[in-house]
Amino acid sequence: DSRLFKQEYVDKAERVFVRFGPAKAIVLARFIPIVRTFLNPVAGVLRVPARKFFVWNLVGGLVWTDGALLAGYYLAKQILKLIPPDQIDIYLLPAIVLIILISMIPIFVEVYRSRRERRHATAAAQEVGQR
Repeated sequence: DSRLFKQEYVDKAERVFVRFGPAKAIVLARFIPIVRTFLNPVAGVLRVPARKFFVWNLVGGLVWTDGALLAGYYLAKQILKLIPPDQIDIYLLPAIVLIILISMIPIFVEVYRSRRERRHATAAAQEVGQR
């Protein structure tokens, strides 16, 4: 186990695979954040034929991409009903900045934790060396 690669993630991906079968699991994996990352290697370990994997991965990618595009299109239409087009930047840019900042929080937390662990490990090693 490491910070990013944990056995529980692989187990979760395998459970999705077994529960739904290869085709549904590959398509659904696009919509489940942790499973999305680990399903591909699990598919290889479970010997899903490459052709089958490719086809269903393509289908999942198309559904994911088209779904995101359509959601963005309809969301934009709704926003433009509320906010005049010439004022959209006043509201949209701060929202984008906020989303980016919120998205970066896990990175900052991880950097803080690893630095803290490194400091504690260094302090412990120095303590042992002084004895």
